[in-house]
Amino acid sequence: MELDHPPTTPANANGPNRQVMNVAFRNIVDEMLKIQQPGFSAAEQQEILQGMRDMRLFMNETRVAIADLQTNVAGLQTNLANFQVETRAALAELRTGVAELRADVAELRTDLNDLQAETHESIAELRRAQAETHESIAELRRAQAETHESLTELRTSIDNSRRAQANNTAAIIHNSKCATHDDLKPLVSPATNNPIPNFPRSSDYIRRYTGAMVDPILGALEVNVPENTLVDDRKRLLAHAIGCMDPIPPAQ
Repeated sequence: MELDHPPTTPANANGPNRQVMNVAFRNIVDEMLKIQQPGFSAAEQQEILQGMRDMRLFMNETRVAIADLQTNVAGLQTNLANFQVETRAALAELRTGVAELRADVAELRTDLNDLQAETHESIAELRRAQAETHESIAELRRAQAETHESLTELRTSIDNSRRAQANNTAAIIHNSKCATHDDLKPLVSPATNNPIPNFPRSSDYIRRYTGAMVDPILGALEVNVPENTLVDDRKRLLAHAIGCMDPIPPAQ
């Protein structure tokens, strides 16, 4: 029996795979040599040879499949290398983006801190302004109260002055008709409408008054007395001011 030539190994098969195929082929050759020994019938030899041919065909197909697998593995390795390069680039870009994001966050924190400080200062200024406004309002209210009090006093003073003027006018008219010993009608203070202390009961009382007694009455009646005016002249000023028409001779 003649043996077929052994199949060739694909060029792209690596060393270990080629050694495995060669060992398997040598085993097949040994088996074929065995079947040439006496003891096997022609039919058995043909059956064995057909099995060996089928085995060789299977081995060839296996070599082709291994070569394709190696090609695919090489492609996968290339793709993996490219993926690693792209992944490294993407990671570098991501790290850059994270660094920029951290810088932006730090800047935002600084801006937020500045804004918080400005807000606190503004709130403090508003509170100070509010306190000043309250104080100003309180001052205005005090001033308003004082003004109201002053107006009340002014109204009272004007009212008293009007009443005093009316009372004094009536008293002066009455006194202008009185004789020496007739009772005089007392005048009141033009400012307060209050009775004037030690007002003379008659013109005769005026004659007996001293300068110390006349001066307070002239002051209460708001009579302008020139300096160095004699006592008798001050008495005449008092008589004229209260409407007394009776002459006031000098004191005896």
